[in-house]
Amino acid sequence: MPSLKDLKNRIESVKNTRKITKAMQMVAAAKLRRAQEAAEAGRPYAERFNAVLGSLAASVGGSDSAPMLLRGTGSDQTHTQVVPSLESPVDSNTLDSVGDHSTEVTAPRW
Repeated sequence: MPSLKDLKNRIESVKNTRKITKAMQMVAAAKLRRAQEAAEAGRPYAERFNAVLGSLAASVGGSDSAPMLLRGTGSDQTHTQVVPSLESPVDSNTLDSVGDHSTEVTAPRW
């Protein structure tokens, strides 16, 4: 049977773990809130981009000289385009794994 000192140490340990968990939850909540605010701030830009792209696609119509992005393929296939940034490098293993599940991958290999 554990001694009184062992029980007190265990209780204190559980309390400390609870404090650390609470602090981690607060940090995660702050990060989530910041990410949600950034996403909401970018919404008007995304809506405007969709409107511009839609009007551009409508003006090009079914022209054969139009780029594939605007003309479309006529099918419901989804193509993935990976564009890594300099701030978050994407290694070749990631690009290869995306390529296995996609019909088209466009990304620089550095």
